[in-house]
Amino acid sequence: NFRIASAGEEVLLTDPLGNRVDKIPPTAIPTDISCGRWPDGTGEWFFFDQPTPGASNTTLRYTEVLERVRAAEQAVEPGSTALQEAVARSWFRLLAYKDEYEVARLYTDGRFAEHLQRTFDGDYRVKLHLAPPLLARPDPVTGEPRKRAYGPWMLTAMRLLAGLKWLRGTWFDPFGRSEDRRLERQLIVDYEALVTETLLPSLSSENLDIAVELAALPQQMRGFGHVKRRSVEHVRQRQLALLKQFRQPSSGSGHPIAKDAVAASG
Repeated sequence: NFRIASAGEEVLLTDPLGNRVDKIPPTAIPTDISCGRWPDGTGEWFFFDQPTPGASNTTLRYTEVLERVRAAEQAVEPGSTALQEAVARSWFRLLAYKDEYEVARLYTDGRFAEHLQRTFDGDYRVKLHLAPPLLARPDPVTGEPRKRAYGPWMLTAMRLLAGLKWLRGTWFDPFGRSEDRRLERQLIVDYEALVTETLLPSLSSENLDIAVELAALPQQMRGFGHVKRRSVEHVRQRQLALLKQFRQPSSGSGHPIAKDAVAASG
């Protein structure tokens, strides 16, 4: 067994004689996401939302949808891979959202402490300005969570929280029913609907470029909490405008159309 830094390290795969068989490029891989070739062993490098250690890379939903995207794109523009790449990157971004457990891990995996030691000399005191869920109070003017200063003890609490990531997605997850986590899960569902129910049935050589832009919209989402929510709203507005353009070349074609308001593109 061996470990790979979450920030990414180059990994060489060799046969028993020491001959190089493959190479994994330095790639940042979030928690509970794996990286592998698809089709298994021969294709390009992709991210998988369901790691399968010791087995073939066959995350069914992800690979099935990507195969449908590839086939549809090749049918309208042979040789093009722009849509497939946009969907692969955007879906990964949505699956690898930064929740409370991931924030806690990022603060306590050692890199934050190393950065402090490189930046400051002598004695110093760490204060973290945070608006943690369940603790932050809303600002009376903006209504947004107000940040407070927390001492070094918060890093200890974060270390404990990072170790509880196994609660993610279970009934015992204290953050699972929060507005932000519900939004993150809905964005994944909406994005799959956007791709499979809207883009693929109506894809043509005329609207392929717009489909690529629509598929890439989740990559514009930034931030955490209320900052992320504002970013999502901006993306939704852009998506509605692009959907009008996407559908125009095929107006009257009778293709099934997914719900406009659903896909947050992300």
